[in-house]
Amino acid sequence: MVPCRMLLFYLLAITGIALCCQQKVGAENCEASASEDQEVAVTLVQASVILEKKARRSRSHGLLSPSRPASAKAKNGTKAGDDVLPSGSDIWNEDLNWISVQQLHPAGVISTLKPYRQPEWRNVSYISLAVIMLLCCVAYPAVLVAGLLVLSLVVSMCLSVKRSWDDDEEASHGAVQAEGREVTSSPPSLFPELPVLAKQRLTDASKTLYTCWAYFCCMMPSMMVFGAPILMVFLARPFPQETLIALSMLTTVFFFSSSCHLLIFAGKGLNDLGLAQRPQSGSQGPETQVQHWIILPQYKEEVEVVSMALRSVAQCTFAKSAIGVVLAFEEREVGAEQKAELLKRSFEGQFQEIITVYHPAGLPNDPPGKASNLCWGFKELLKHIKSDEDIISKSILTVADADSEFSAGYFEALSSQYMQLEPSKRRYQMFQSPVFHLKNFHRQPAPVIAGTCFTAMQELSMLADSNGMTLPYSTYSLSMQLAFDVGGWDPEWIAEDYHMGIKCFLMTLGRSSIQPVMLATMNYMPEEDDNWWGTCMARWTQIKRHALGFSDFAYYFMMLPLVFAYVVSQAAQKKRHGGFAAFWRMLVLGTCLVVRLVNVHVIIGVLSTYGVLELALKIFLKFAHIRDHWTAFLFDTVGYLPSVVLSGSAVCTVFLTIMFFKAYRLLQDRVEGEPYIKTPFLHWLKICITVIGMSPVYLVMLAYALWCAALNVLTQTSFEYHVAPKPSATGSGKDEEAKVKLNAFTEKNLQ
Repeated sequence: MVPCRMLLFYLLAITGIALCCQQKVGAENCEASASEDQEVAVTLVQASVILEKKARRSRSHGLLSPSRPASAKAKNGTKAGDDVLPSGSDIWNEDLNWISVQQLHPAGVISTLKPYRQPEWRNVSYISLAVIMLLCCVAYPAVLVAGLLVLSLVVSMCLSVKRSWDDDEEASHGAVQAEGREVTSSPPSLFPELPVLAKQRLTDASKTLYTCWAYFCCMMPSMMVFGAPILMVFLARPFPQETLIALSMLTTVFFFSSSCHLLIFAGKGLNDLGLAQRPQSGSQGPETQVQHWIILPQYKEEVEVVSMALRSVAQCTFAKSAIGVVLAFEEREVGAEQKAELLKRSFEGQFQEIITVYHPAGLPNDPPGKASNLCWGFKELLKHIKSDEDIISKSILTVADADSEFSAGYFEALSSQYMQLEPSKRRYQMFQSPVFHLKNFHRQPAPVIAGTCFTAMQELSMLADSNGMTLPYSTYSLSMQLAFDVGGWDPEWIAEDYHMGIKCFLMTLGRSSIQPVMLATMNYMPEEDDNWWGTCMARWTQIKRHALGFSDFAYYFMMLPLVFAYVVSQAAQKKRHGGFAAFWRMLVLGTCLVVRLVNVHVIIGVLSTYGVLELALKIFLKFAHIRDHWTAFLFDTVGYLPSVVLSGSAVCTVFLTIMFFKAYRLLQDRVEGEPYIKTPFLHWLKICITVIGMSPVYLVMLAYALWCAALNVLTQTSFEYHVAPKPSATGSGKDEEAKVKLNAFTEKNLQ
């Protein structure tokens, strides 16, 4: 939300720059003079206002015409002396001169620059403010997003069903087929009906229409990442100056607004993180008893890494009475059963119960990955508790990576916040703690450290911003009732955290929300033991997988017509899903969600492209044969504010590294190993230089990953889940104490 407001602020700054350029439009040397005796001079600001008013008045009365040779004719057929202003494409017409300030200069305006500073009016190109604003909307795809929302409503109004809801029980829990992907709901015996019109209910014509719409939705990421820059290239031909201004301002403003947002709200979040205290009560009262279930999906994880996560859960004061653990393995993993038995024996008696499930391979529409593992594990958990409605309504479900280490008091705070909610809101609630990838921070290479800093501060700032649109990330909690109501996890969507947040938002018609739990969760960055380049490549594998969350942008627009079609039906009114009011509330709030996805995926993906395009445009204008249009003066005028804004972004980044270092110091006792630099100031200085120096590399690689993701969404119907390597407990990168601890742990439990 804040970046959008900042963007609007700087769009006004664009207007100011353009006004300055327009008021200097094409000028011959003006003989206006000022002397020290003329005390009644008006200020330059007043002169600018009068100048603009008279220019507008002249245009409205047809009194203004460009200054041109009497015999010259425009290539577009306009005769000399016609009362028109030059268009953007006229910049390439060497037969035209530009508007003279002598024609626009109002009478009675006297310069206050003193005799030693005579005003000099230059021949500069005419710049259209309307075109600048339009180009900004094209570069930042605000118009495209609004058009997509309107188009999705039009598609939903064109969908029709074959027969009434009451007569069609067979398809009531069907599937929505979309461009080879299947958004499935589970059998009627397991999950309730979702507020989505199933594709099987549509008429043949509506099925064809929706299939085309689904394909179009899969094209949206590529349209935004590649289409916007290509369109800006074409628009640079008739409007080179306006395009240069739009690109320059958009890139610098986005960096500055993002830096300001991170600086302000990461600081607030860091303060909340430092003030967070463990609840005083040692156990839950009988009247506030909350059942917790933790699902740990894993594949080829080290036993010690999973044990670290379980130990952090076991430190909860009511772990033995109210916390159950689901160890979700992949059936295709060799040695999974032995690992499960070892973990169960190691933590016997420390939890209410531990169950193990094995996700089978080769299921239809079920590619290997965390999402499919979670989907299977949740279904098995429901079977274990026999889908007891009383247990479901009083339980909180926590999804954790196998290497997640919870803070002491996390589950106590989670129970407390859950019980403080109104009973009617509990079923729609999700919870998120700030996630820091700092467990192996001392062994991370410089390019990885830059990503660690930005990721940690971004997630912390989004949680601290009460007006922002937050999505679950990595390790999160939600009411089991909410997970049950939305049909659990969809196995085919690879970014299960973002996808689950968007699905909950859509399936509850915008009622779901995320509440922060300001107790840090720690985990590892991908790492290859004693291999600098291998660790960088492991992180690159993770970045590419995270970038595939771009597919959720297509998912959102795929589902909108089906949700709307369901809401307007009589069945939706009978089942009391909220009707039109709930849908329109969801649509308005969903616009903020779409803006969040655009800022995370689209803008990051096109900023590098815009930077290259801006540089190419400057080179072209510099060497193009544009007579008397003063390109150097244009570059100086347009480049001043972006340079100031970029300097502000750099300053914000320095302060951001200070906050990151403070967070690191706050959590240092949970970080493995010792820093190479013991002096705090020198250690921060190293981090600061690393982040500033490597952030361009990190952003370029992130942009490239998003380009690949956009193409994959367009060309593939399912994605392969690439597992990034995690550190080995026996690797040489770990200290000797960890190795001895693991060996003792294994020998004890194998006896």
